[in-house]
Amino acid sequence: EVEFFPGNFSARFGRGTGGVVNVRLRSLEPDQIHGALDVSLLDVGLYLEAPLGDNAAVAVAGRRSYLDAVLEGVLSEDGDTELSTAPEWYDYQLILEARLHPQHRLRLFGIGAFDALELRTGTAADQTLEATSNAIGSRSEYQRVSLQYVYTDSLWTNDLRIGVGRDQGRNLAFGLIDFQFELLEVSLRDEARVRANSALALVFGVDGFTRRTNADVTTIRPSREGDPPGALDLDDERLSVVVAQDEAQLAAYVEAEWTPSEALTIVPGVRVDYFSLIDVVTVDPRVQARLRLHERLELSAGAGLFHQPPFIDEVFEPFGNPDLGPERALHVSLGARVRLLDSLSADVTLFYKDLDQVVSRSNGDEVLANDGAGRVYGLEIFLRQDLAYNLSGWLSYTLSRAERTDEAGGAVRLFDFDQTHLLALLLRYQLPDDWAVGVRWRFNSGTPYTPILGGTFIESEDGYDPSVGSLNSARLGPFHALDARIDKKWYFDQWALTAYLSVSNAYNRTNPQGLAYSYDFQEVEVVGGLPILPILGVEGTF
Repeated sequence: EVEFFPGNFSARFGRGTGGVVNVRLRSLEPDQIHGALDVSLLDVGLYLEAPLGDNAAVAVAGRRSYLDAVLEGVLSEDGDTELSTAPEWYDYQLILEARLHPQHRLRLFGIGAFDALELRTGTAADQTLEATSNAIGSRSEYQRVSLQYVYTDSLWTNDLRIGVGRDQGRNLAFGLIDFQFELLEVSLRDEARVRANSALALVFGVDGFTRRTNADVTTIRPSREGDPPGALDLDDERLSVVVAQDEAQLAAYVEAEWTPSEALTIVPGVRVDYFSLIDVVTVDPRVQARLRLHERLELSAGAGLFHQPPFIDEVFEPFGNPDLGPERALHVSLGARVRLLDSLSADVTLFYKDLDQVVSRSNGDEVLANDGAGRVYGLEIFLRQDLAYNLSGWLSYTLSRAERTDEAGGAVRLFDFDQTHLLALLLRYQLPDDWAVGVRWRFNSGTPYTPILGGTFIESEDGYDPSVGSLNSARLGPFHALDARIDKKWYFDQWALTAYLSVSNAYNRTNPQGLAYSYDFQEVEVVGGLPILPILGVEGTF
Protein backbone atom coordinates (compact mmCIF):
# COMPACT_ATOMS: atom_id res chain seq x y z
CA GLU A 1 0.00 0.00 0.00
CA VAL A 2 1.26 3.47 -0.91
CA GLU A 3 -0.05 6.61 0.82
CA PHE A 4 0.81 10.11 -0.38
CA PHE A 5 0.43 13.10 1.94
CA PRO A 6 1.09 16.31 -0.04
CA GLY A 7 1.08 18.33 3.19
CA ASN A 8 -0.27 18.57 6.73
CA PHE A 9 0.99 15.08 7.54
CA SER A 10 1.02 13.54 11.00
CA ALA A 11 3.60 14.22 13.71
CA ARG A 12 4.71 10.62 13.08
CA PHE A 13 6.62 11.97 10.05
CA GLY A 14 9.12 14.80 9.86
CA ARG A 15 12.30 16.35 8.45
CA GLY A 16 10.45 17.78 5.45
CA THR A 17 8.36 20.79 4.47
CA GLY A 18 6.85 19.26 1.33
CA GLY A 19 5.04 15.91 1.19
CA VAL A 20 5.45 12.36 2.46
CA VAL A 21 5.14 8.99 0.71
CA ASN A 22 4.39 6.17 3.16
CA VAL A 23 4.94 2.64 1.80
CA ARG A 24 3.60 -0.40 3.66
CA LEU A 25 4.38 -4.02 2.78
CA ARG A 26 1.67 -6.64 2.74
CA SER A 27 1.84 -9.66 5.00
CA LEU A 28 3.01 -12.93 3.44
CA GLU A 29 0.39 -15.67 3.74
CA PRO A 30 0.98 -18.06 0.80
CA ASP A 31 -0.72 -21.47 0.96
CA GLN A 32 1.77 -22.90 -1.56
CA ILE A 33 4.57 -21.75 -3.87
CA HIS A 34 3.46 -18.85 -6.08
CA GLY A 35 5.40 -16.84 -8.62
CA ALA A 36 5.51 -14.70 -11.73
CA LEU A 37 7.92 -14.21 -14.62
CA ASP A 38 7.66 -11.03 -16.72
CA VAL A 39 9.67 -10.64 -19.93
CA SER A 40 9.52 -7.51 -22.10
CA LEU A 41 11.72 -5.69 -24.60
CA LEU A 42 13.23 -3.66 -21.74
CA ASP A 43 13.82 -6.10 -18.89
CA VAL A 44 12.99 -9.40 -17.24
CA GLY A 45 11.50 -9.75 -13.76
CA LEU A 46 10.88 -12.69 -11.42
CA TYR A 47 8.81 -13.04 -8.22
CA LEU A 48 8.54 -16.08 -5.96
CA GLU A 49 6.85 -16.61 -2.59
CA ALA A 50 6.53 -19.78 -0.54
CA PRO A 51 5.41 -20.94 2.91
CA LEU A 52 8.04 -22.11 5.43
CA GLY A 53 6.03 -24.37 7.66
CA ASP A 54 2.80 -23.17 9.24
CA ASN A 55 3.96 -19.83 10.66
CA ALA A 56 6.57 -18.43 8.30
CA ALA A 57 6.96 -17.44 4.65
CA VAL A 58 9.58 -16.06 2.27
CA ALA A 59 9.36 -13.94 -0.88
CA VAL A 60 12.07 -12.92 -3.35
CA ALA A 61 11.92 -10.67 -6.39
CA GLY A 62 14.36 -9.34 -8.93
CA ARG A 63 14.52 -7.42 -12.19
CA ARG A 64 17.31 -6.95 -14.73
CA SER A 65 17.40 -4.77 -17.82
CA TYR A 66 19.01 -5.86 -21.07
CA LEU A 67 18.53 -2.64 -23.01
CA ASP A 68 22.31 -2.22 -22.89
CA ALA A 69 22.71 -5.51 -24.78
CA VAL A 70 19.99 -4.61 -27.29
CA LEU A 71 21.57 -1.23 -28.06
CA GLU A 72 25.16 -2.44 -28.17
CA GLY A 73 26.69 -1.42 -31.47
CA VAL A 74 23.69 0.71 -32.53
CA LEU A 75 25.81 3.85 -32.27
CA SER A 76 29.05 3.46 -34.17
CA GLU A 77 32.37 4.17 -32.53
CA ASP A 78 33.25 6.16 -35.66
CA GLY A 79 30.38 8.58 -35.07
CA ASP A 80 30.29 11.80 -33.13
CA THR A 81 28.57 10.19 -30.16
CA GLU A 82 29.19 6.83 -28.56
CA LEU A 83 26.88 5.25 -26.01
CA SER A 84 29.65 3.31 -24.30
CA THR A 85 27.35 2.20 -21.48
CA ALA A 86 23.66 2.05 -22.36
CA PRO A 87 21.04 2.44 -19.63
CA GLU A 88 21.50 -0.48 -17.26
CA TRP A 89 19.57 -1.30 -14.11
CA TYR A 90 18.68 -4.08 -11.76
CA ASP A 91 16.95 -4.36 -8.41
CA TYR A 92 16.06 -7.08 -5.93
CA GLN A 93 14.02 -7.66 -2.79
CA LEU A 94 13.75 -10.26 -0.03
CA ILE A 95 11.10 -10.65 2.66
CA LEU A 96 11.29 -13.29 5.39
CA GLU A 97 8.33 -13.24 7.77
CA ALA A 98 7.61 -15.33 10.86
CA ARG A 99 4.70 -15.31 13.30
CA LEU A 100 6.30 -16.67 16.45
CA HIS A 101 3.05 -16.33 18.41
CA PRO A 102 -0.34 -14.76 17.65
CA GLN A 103 0.93 -11.61 19.38
CA HIS A 104 4.51 -11.58 18.03
CA ARG A 105 5.59 -11.07 14.42
CA LEU A 106 9.08 -10.75 12.89
CA ARG A 107 9.95 -9.52 9.42
CA LEU A 108 13.34 -9.28 7.71
CA PHE A 109 13.31 -7.05 4.64
CA GLY A 110 16.13 -6.43 2.16
CA ILE A 111 16.20 -4.30 -0.96
CA GLY A 112 18.87 -3.13 -3.39
CA ALA A 113 19.24 -1.51 -6.79
CA PHE A 114 21.84 -0.43 -9.34
CA ASP A 115 21.60 2.13 -12.19
CA ALA A 116 24.22 3.23 -14.71
CA LEU A 117 24.43 5.37 -17.82
CA GLU A 118 27.46 6.74 -19.65
CA LEU A 119 27.52 8.88 -22.78
CA ARG A 120 30.61 10.06 -24.67
CA THR A 121 31.25 12.51 -27.48
CA GLY A 122 33.84 11.63 -30.13
CA THR A 123 35.62 8.32 -30.60
CA ALA A 124 36.25 6.82 -27.20
CA ALA A 125 36.71 3.09 -27.76
CA ASP A 126 39.83 2.94 -25.62
CA GLN A 127 38.63 5.21 -22.82
CA THR A 128 37.34 4.30 -19.39
CA LEU A 129 35.13 6.06 -16.88
CA GLU A 130 38.23 7.70 -15.42
CA ALA A 131 38.88 9.51 -18.73
CA THR A 132 36.32 12.21 -18.01
CA SER A 133 37.12 14.95 -20.52
CA ASN A 134 34.43 13.85 -22.98
CA ALA A 135 32.08 11.80 -20.81
CA ILE A 136 28.84 12.39 -19.01
CA GLY A 137 27.35 9.66 -16.89
CA SER A 138 26.29 8.35 -13.54
CA ARG A 139 26.42 5.15 -11.55
CA SER A 140 24.55 4.60 -8.32
CA GLU A 141 23.57 1.70 -6.13
CA TYR A 142 22.06 1.12 -2.72
CA GLN A 143 21.34 -1.71 -0.31
CA ARG A 144 18.98 -1.73 2.70
CA VAL A 145 18.29 -4.38 5.33
CA SER A 146 15.74 -3.88 8.10
CA LEU A 147 14.37 -6.04 10.91
CA GLN A 148 10.86 -5.38 12.20
CA TYR A 149 9.29 -6.76 15.38
CA VAL A 150 5.59 -6.14 16.08
CA TYR A 151 3.80 -6.95 19.33
CA THR A 152 0.00 -6.69 19.46
CA ASP A 153 -2.60 -7.27 22.14
CA SER A 154 -6.05 -5.90 22.91
CA LEU A 155 -4.76 -2.69 24.53
CA TRP A 156 -1.57 -1.72 22.78
CA THR A 157 0.70 -2.33 19.82
CA ASN A 158 4.45 -1.79 19.55
CA ASP A 159 6.29 -1.61 16.21
CA LEU A 160 10.11 -1.69 16.38
CA ARG A 161 12.31 -1.39 13.28
CA ILE A 162 16.09 -1.39 12.99
CA GLY A 163 17.81 -0.89 9.66
CA VAL A 164 21.21 -0.52 8.03
CA GLY A 165 21.89 0.87 4.59
CA ARG A 166 24.61 1.81 2.16
CA ASP A 167 24.56 4.13 -0.86
CA GLN A 168 27.39 4.80 -3.26
CA GLY A 169 27.82 6.28 -6.69
CA ARG A 170 29.66 8.57 -9.06
CA ASN A 171 28.53 11.39 -11.36
CA LEU A 172 30.60 12.83 -14.21
CA ALA A 173 30.11 15.74 -16.62
CA PHE A 174 32.72 16.45 -19.29
CA GLY A 175 35.55 17.00 -16.84
CA LEU A 176 33.62 19.81 -15.11
CA ILE A 177 32.07 17.65 -12.39
CA ASP A 178 33.40 14.52 -10.71
CA PHE A 179 31.35 13.56 -7.66
CA GLN A 180 32.00 10.30 -5.80
CA PHE A 181 30.10 9.45 -2.63
CA GLU A 182 29.37 6.70 -0.12
CA LEU A 183 26.76 6.82 2.66
CA LEU A 184 26.55 4.36 5.55
CA GLU A 185 23.43 4.62 7.71
CA VAL A 186 21.91 2.96 10.78
CA SER A 187 18.26 3.78 11.54
CA LEU A 188 15.79 3.02 14.32
CA ARG A 189 12.07 3.59 14.70
CA ASP A 190 9.91 2.49 17.63
CA GLU A 191 6.23 3.35 17.85
CA ALA A 192 3.68 2.35 20.48
CA ARG A 193 -0.08 2.79 20.16
CA VAL A 194 -2.11 2.56 23.38
CA ARG A 195 -5.90 2.45 23.64
CA ALA A 196 -6.68 4.53 26.75
CA ASN A 197 -10.46 4.16 26.48
CA SER A 198 -13.15 3.91 23.83
CA ALA A 199 -12.70 7.56 22.86
CA LEU A 200 -8.94 8.04 23.15
CA ALA A 201 -5.85 6.40 21.68
CA LEU A 202 -2.29 7.64 22.21
CA VAL A 203 0.71 7.17 19.92
CA PHE A 204 4.27 7.55 21.21
CA GLY A 205 7.33 7.18 19.07
CA VAL A 206 11.01 7.81 18.48
CA ASP A 207 12.81 7.66 15.17
CA GLY A 208 16.18 8.65 13.84
CA PHE A 209 19.36 7.67 12.11
CA THR A 210 23.09 8.13 12.22
CA ARG A 211 24.91 8.54 8.94
CA ARG A 212 28.53 8.57 7.78
CA THR A 213 29.09 10.50 4.54
CA ASN A 214 32.28 10.10 2.53
CA ALA A 215 32.55 12.20 -0.61
CA ASP A 216 35.22 13.41 -3.01
CA VAL A 217 33.96 16.32 -5.10
CA THR A 218 35.59 18.38 -7.83
CA THR A 219 33.27 20.75 -9.65
CA ILE A 220 32.64 24.25 -10.85
CA ARG A 221 30.14 26.18 -8.76
CA PRO A 222 26.95 24.08 -8.84
CA SER A 223 23.73 25.69 -10.01
CA ARG A 224 20.81 26.14 -7.62
CA GLU A 225 17.09 26.67 -7.79
CA GLY A 226 16.38 29.99 -9.48
CA ASP A 227 19.80 30.48 -11.08
CA PRO A 228 19.39 32.25 -14.44
CA PRO A 229 20.97 30.92 -17.65
CA GLY A 230 24.63 31.78 -17.80
CA ALA A 231 25.07 31.56 -14.03
CA LEU A 232 26.99 28.32 -14.62
CA ASP A 233 30.28 29.54 -16.08
CA LEU A 234 32.33 26.72 -17.59
CA ASP A 235 35.48 28.79 -17.08
CA ASP A 236 34.89 29.08 -13.34
CA GLU A 237 37.58 27.83 -11.00
CA ARG A 238 37.21 24.17 -10.05
CA LEU A 239 36.22 23.70 -6.42
CA SER A 240 37.33 20.57 -4.58
CA VAL A 241 36.45 19.14 -1.21
CA VAL A 242 36.84 15.81 0.54
CA VAL A 243 34.10 15.08 3.08
CA ALA A 244 34.16 12.56 5.91
CA GLN A 245 31.24 13.58 8.10
CA ASP A 246 29.14 11.92 10.80
CA GLU A 247 25.67 13.22 11.53
CA ALA A 248 22.56 12.22 13.44
CA GLN A 249 18.91 13.18 13.07
CA LEU A 250 16.81 12.13 16.07
CA ALA A 251 13.15 12.72 16.90
CA ALA A 252 10.44 11.98 19.46
CA TYR A 253 6.72 12.48 18.91
CA VAL A 254 3.36 12.00 20.59
CA GLU A 255 -0.07 12.06 19.04
CA ALA A 256 -3.59 11.61 20.38
CA GLU A 257 -6.62 10.31 18.48
CA TRP A 258 -9.64 11.69 20.31
CA THR A 259 -13.13 10.69 19.19
CA PRO A 260 -15.61 12.61 21.35
CA SER A 261 -18.47 11.41 19.15
CA GLU A 262 -19.00 8.98 16.31
CA ALA A 263 -18.93 11.88 13.86
CA LEU A 264 -15.88 13.82 15.10
CA THR A 265 -12.19 12.84 15.36
CA ILE A 266 -9.47 15.27 16.49
CA VAL A 267 -5.77 14.36 16.19
CA PRO A 268 -3.40 16.77 17.96
CA GLY A 269 0.32 15.99 18.05
CA VAL A 270 3.78 17.40 18.58
CA ARG A 271 7.17 16.40 17.20
CA VAL A 272 10.63 17.33 18.47
CA ASP A 273 13.63 16.95 16.12
CA TYR A 274 17.36 17.29 16.67
CA PHE A 275 19.73 17.88 13.74
CA SER A 276 23.36 17.31 14.75
CA LEU A 277 24.87 18.76 11.58
CA ILE A 278 23.62 22.24 12.51
CA ASP A 279 23.11 21.53 16.25
CA VAL A 280 19.47 22.68 16.26
CA VAL A 281 16.33 21.44 18.04
CA THR A 282 12.91 22.14 16.49
CA VAL A 283 9.40 21.72 17.93
CA ASP A 284 6.48 21.16 15.54
CA PRO A 285 2.88 21.22 16.90
CA ARG A 286 0.22 19.89 14.52
CA VAL A 287 -3.50 19.14 14.55
CA GLN A 288 -5.98 17.49 12.19
CA ALA A 289 -9.73 17.03 12.50
CA ARG A 290 -12.38 15.01 10.64
CA LEU A 291 -16.15 15.57 10.83
CA ARG A 292 -18.62 13.16 9.27
CA LEU A 293 -21.76 15.10 8.36
CA HIS A 294 -23.39 12.24 6.47
CA GLU A 295 -22.55 8.66 5.56
CA ARG A 296 -21.49 10.02 2.18
CA LEU A 297 -19.84 13.29 3.29
CA GLU A 298 -16.83 13.92 5.53
CA LEU A 299 -15.02 17.22 6.13
CA SER A 300 -11.38 17.56 7.21
CA ALA A 301 -9.06 20.36 8.30
CA GLY A 302 -5.49 20.64 9.50
CA ALA A 303 -2.70 22.99 10.48
CA GLY A 304 0.86 22.42 11.55
CA LEU A 305 4.46 23.54 11.70
CA PHE A 306 7.18 21.69 9.77
CA HIS A 307 10.99 21.96 9.66
CA GLN A 308 13.54 20.64 7.18
CA PRO A 309 17.31 20.61 7.76
CA PRO A 310 19.71 21.85 5.06
CA PHE A 311 21.30 19.23 2.85
CA ILE A 312 24.86 18.25 3.67
CA ASP A 313 26.29 20.00 0.59
CA GLU A 314 24.62 23.24 1.73
CA VAL A 315 26.60 23.40 4.97
CA PHE A 316 30.07 22.57 3.66
CA GLU A 317 32.42 25.26 2.42
CA PRO A 318 33.18 26.23 -0.29
CA PHE A 319 29.74 25.16 -1.57
CA GLY A 320 27.65 26.19 1.41
CA ASN A 321 27.41 27.85 4.80
CA PRO A 322 28.02 25.92 8.06
CA ASP A 323 25.86 28.43 9.96
CA LEU A 324 22.63 27.62 8.08
CA GLY A 325 19.49 26.82 10.04
CA PRO A 326 16.49 24.63 9.11
CA GLU A 327 13.81 25.75 6.70
CA ARG A 328 10.34 26.23 8.18
CA ALA A 329 6.80 25.92 6.81
CA LEU A 330 3.28 26.45 8.10
CA HIS A 331 0.68 24.17 6.46
CA VAL A 332 -3.08 24.85 6.47
CA SER A 333 -5.67 22.74 4.63
CA LEU A 334 -9.42 22.25 4.35
CA GLY A 335 -11.00 19.30 2.55
CA ALA A 336 -14.07 17.21 1.86
CA ARG A 337 -14.61 13.58 0.89
CA VAL A 338 -17.83 12.71 -0.92
CA ARG A 339 -19.12 9.27 -1.84
CA LEU A 340 -20.92 10.15 -5.08
CA LEU A 341 -21.89 6.55 -5.92
CA ASP A 342 -21.17 3.22 -4.27
CA SER A 343 -18.13 2.83 -6.52
CA LEU A 344 -17.24 6.52 -7.09
CA SER A 345 -15.72 8.88 -4.52
CA ALA A 346 -14.27 12.39 -4.67
CA ASP A 347 -11.73 14.22 -2.48
CA VAL A 348 -11.39 18.00 -2.69
CA THR A 349 -8.68 19.86 -0.73
CA LEU A 350 -7.75 23.52 -0.43
CA PHE A 351 -4.15 24.01 0.77
CA TYR A 352 -1.79 26.81 1.74
CA LYS A 353 1.86 26.63 2.76
CA ASP A 354 3.80 29.58 4.12
CA LEU A 355 7.58 29.09 3.85
CA ASP A 356 10.34 31.03 5.56
CA GLN A 357 14.03 30.62 6.40
CA VAL A 358 14.37 29.11 2.92
CA VAL A 359 17.98 28.46 1.86
CA SER A 360 18.95 30.75 -1.02
CA ARG A 361 21.98 32.41 -2.52
CA SER A 362 23.37 35.22 -0.39
CA ASN A 363 24.38 38.69 -1.49
CA GLY A 364 26.66 38.92 1.53
CA ASP A 365 29.90 37.17 2.38
CA GLU A 366 28.19 33.79 2.81
CA VAL A 367 27.53 31.57 -0.19
CA LEU A 368 24.08 30.60 1.13
CA ALA A 369 21.77 32.02 3.78
CA ASN A 370 18.28 31.43 5.21
CA ASP A 371 17.02 34.62 3.56
CA GLY A 372 14.34 33.15 1.28
CA ALA A 373 10.59 32.98 1.82
CA GLY A 374 7.66 31.72 -0.19
CA ARG A 375 4.14 30.42 -0.38
CA VAL A 376 2.37 27.58 -2.14
CA TYR A 377 -1.40 27.47 -2.47
CA GLY A 378 -4.03 25.78 -4.54
CA LEU A 379 -6.75 23.18 -4.95
CA GLU A 380 -6.58 19.39 -5.35
CA ILE A 381 -9.34 17.16 -6.73
CA PHE A 382 -9.16 13.37 -6.73
CA LEU A 383 -11.86 11.12 -8.22
CA ARG A 384 -11.61 7.37 -7.69
CA GLN A 385 -13.67 4.75 -9.50
CA ASP A 386 -13.54 1.35 -7.80
CA LEU A 387 -14.07 -1.66 -10.04
CA ALA A 388 -17.70 -1.63 -11.16
CA TYR A 389 -19.28 -2.44 -14.51
CA ASN A 390 -15.82 -3.70 -15.59
CA LEU A 391 -14.36 -0.17 -15.21
CA SER A 392 -11.85 1.15 -12.67
CA GLY A 393 -9.54 4.15 -12.50
CA TRP A 394 -8.97 7.61 -11.11
CA LEU A 395 -8.66 11.25 -12.08
CA SER A 396 -6.47 13.76 -10.25
CA TYR A 397 -6.24 17.50 -10.86
CA THR A 398 -4.20 20.14 -9.06
CA LEU A 399 -4.46 23.90 -9.55
CA SER A 400 -1.57 25.57 -7.72
CA ARG A 401 0.94 28.38 -7.57
CA ALA A 402 4.38 28.28 -5.91
CA GLU A 403 6.21 31.59 -5.54
CA ARG A 404 9.11 32.85 -3.47
CA THR A 405 11.58 35.61 -2.75
CA ASP A 406 15.32 35.04 -2.40
CA GLU A 407 15.90 37.77 0.17
CA ALA A 408 13.93 40.09 2.42
CA GLY A 409 12.22 42.71 0.29
CA GLY A 410 13.28 40.96 -2.91
CA ALA A 411 11.20 40.48 -6.02
CA VAL A 412 8.57 37.75 -5.98
CA ARG A 413 9.22 35.00 -8.54
CA LEU A 414 8.00 31.50 -9.34
CA PHE A 415 9.75 28.40 -8.06
CA ASP A 416 11.59 26.50 -10.80
CA PHE A 417 9.04 23.68 -10.70
CA ASP A 418 5.85 25.68 -10.30
CA GLN A 419 3.00 23.92 -12.10
CA THR A 420 -0.29 25.76 -12.59
CA HIS A 421 -2.17 22.73 -13.88
CA LEU A 422 -1.48 19.05 -13.16
CA LEU A 423 -3.92 16.50 -14.56
CA ALA A 424 -3.72 12.72 -14.68
CA LEU A 425 -6.39 10.28 -15.86
CA LEU A 426 -6.05 6.50 -15.51
CA LEU A 427 -8.73 4.07 -16.73
CA ARG A 428 -8.84 0.30 -17.13
CA TYR A 429 -11.71 -1.60 -18.75
CA GLN A 430 -12.19 -5.36 -18.59
CA LEU A 431 -13.31 -6.74 -21.96
CA PRO A 432 -14.90 -10.14 -22.68
CA ASP A 433 -12.77 -13.27 -23.07
CA ASP A 434 -10.15 -12.01 -20.56
CA TRP A 435 -9.05 -9.05 -22.66
CA ALA A 436 -8.38 -5.73 -20.94
CA VAL A 437 -7.43 -2.27 -22.10
CA GLY A 438 -5.99 0.61 -20.10
CA VAL A 439 -5.09 4.23 -20.82
CA ARG A 440 -3.26 6.97 -18.96
CA TRP A 441 -3.34 10.60 -20.05
CA ARG A 442 -1.21 13.27 -18.42
CA PHE A 443 -1.18 17.03 -18.80
CA ASN A 444 0.78 19.71 -16.99
CA SER A 445 1.68 23.31 -17.55
CA GLY A 446 5.13 23.98 -18.90
CA THR A 447 7.85 24.63 -16.34
CA PRO A 448 9.00 28.23 -15.82
CA TYR A 449 12.30 29.41 -17.22
CA THR A 450 14.30 32.62 -17.41
CA PRO A 451 14.37 33.90 -21.02
CA ILE A 452 17.59 34.96 -22.71
CA LEU A 453 17.05 38.18 -24.64
CA GLY A 454 20.27 38.05 -26.64
CA GLY A 455 24.04 38.00 -26.24
CA THR A 456 26.84 40.53 -25.86
CA PHE A 457 30.29 39.82 -27.27
CA ILE A 458 33.04 40.10 -24.63
CA GLU A 459 36.35 40.61 -26.41
CA SER A 460 38.50 39.68 -23.41
CA GLU A 461 36.69 36.35 -23.13
CA ASP A 462 36.38 35.82 -26.90
CA GLY A 463 32.77 34.81 -26.40
CA TYR A 464 29.22 35.95 -25.71
CA ASP A 465 27.56 36.66 -22.38
CA PRO A 466 23.77 36.18 -22.24
CA SER A 467 21.39 39.02 -21.49
CA VAL A 468 18.68 37.51 -19.31
CA GLY A 469 15.15 38.59 -18.52
CA SER A 470 13.28 38.37 -15.25
CA LEU A 471 13.71 35.14 -13.30
CA ASN A 472 11.22 32.45 -14.34
CA SER A 473 9.09 34.97 -16.24
CA ALA A 474 8.41 32.60 -19.19
CA ARG A 475 7.14 29.03 -19.54
CA LEU A 476 7.89 26.11 -21.77
CA GLY A 477 4.97 24.69 -23.71
CA PRO A 478 2.66 22.27 -21.88
CA PHE A 479 3.38 18.57 -21.50
CA HIS A 480 0.75 16.01 -22.44
CA ALA A 481 1.00 12.36 -23.45
CA LEU A 482 -1.20 9.29 -23.81
CA ASP A 483 0.02 5.87 -22.68
CA ALA A 484 -2.02 2.79 -23.60
CA ARG A 485 -1.92 -0.92 -22.84
CA ILE A 486 -3.88 -3.93 -24.04
CA ASP A 487 -3.47 -7.41 -22.61
CA LYS A 488 -4.93 -10.86 -22.99
CA LYS A 489 -4.86 -13.57 -20.29
CA TRP A 490 -5.08 -17.35 -20.73
CA TYR A 491 -5.80 -19.64 -17.78
CA PHE A 492 -4.41 -23.18 -17.41
CA ASP A 493 -4.64 -25.78 -14.63
CA GLN A 494 -1.88 -24.43 -12.40
CA TRP A 495 -0.81 -21.22 -14.07
CA ALA A 496 -1.85 -18.27 -16.25
CA LEU A 497 -0.21 -16.46 -19.14
CA THR A 498 -0.64 -12.79 -20.02
CA ALA A 499 0.57 -11.16 -23.23
CA TYR A 500 0.58 -7.38 -23.39
CA LEU A 501 1.42 -4.46 -25.61
CA SER A 502 2.05 -1.09 -23.97
CA VAL A 503 2.70 2.12 -25.87
CA SER A 504 4.16 5.21 -24.21
CA ASN A 505 3.44 8.60 -25.80
CA ALA A 506 0.98 6.92 -28.15
CA TYR A 507 0.33 9.94 -30.37
CA ASN A 508 4.06 10.75 -30.50
CA ARG A 509 3.86 14.20 -28.93
CA THR A 510 7.17 16.12 -28.90
CA ASN A 511 7.06 17.47 -25.37
CA PRO A 512 9.39 20.37 -24.56
CA GLN A 513 12.05 19.51 -21.99
CA GLY A 514 14.27 22.58 -22.27
CA LEU A 515 15.89 25.10 -24.57
CA ALA A 516 19.19 25.04 -26.50
CA TYR A 517 20.72 28.37 -27.54
CA SER A 518 23.23 29.13 -30.28
CA TYR A 519 26.72 30.29 -29.33
CA ASP A 520 25.70 33.98 -29.62
CA PHE A 521 22.25 33.46 -28.00
CA GLN A 522 20.49 34.76 -31.12
CA GLU A 523 18.77 31.48 -32.00
CA VAL A 524 17.00 28.97 -29.79
CA GLU A 525 15.65 25.44 -30.27
CA VAL A 526 13.27 23.49 -28.10
CA VAL A 527 14.71 20.22 -26.76
CA GLY A 528 12.05 17.51 -27.01
CA GLY A 529 11.40 14.47 -24.84
CA LEU A 530 11.08 10.79 -25.71
CA PRO A 531 9.12 9.78 -28.84
CA ILE A 532 6.55 6.99 -29.06
CA LEU A 533 7.81 3.80 -27.38
CA PRO A 534 5.99 0.47 -27.87
CA ILE A 535 6.83 -2.38 -25.49
CA LEU A 536 5.75 -6.00 -26.06
CA GLY A 537 5.92 -8.50 -23.21
CA VAL A 538 4.58 -11.68 -21.64
CA GLU A 539 3.98 -12.60 -18.00
CA GLY A 540 3.42 -16.03 -16.54
CA THR A 541 2.00 -16.56 -13.03
CA PHE A 542 1.54 -19.73 -11.04
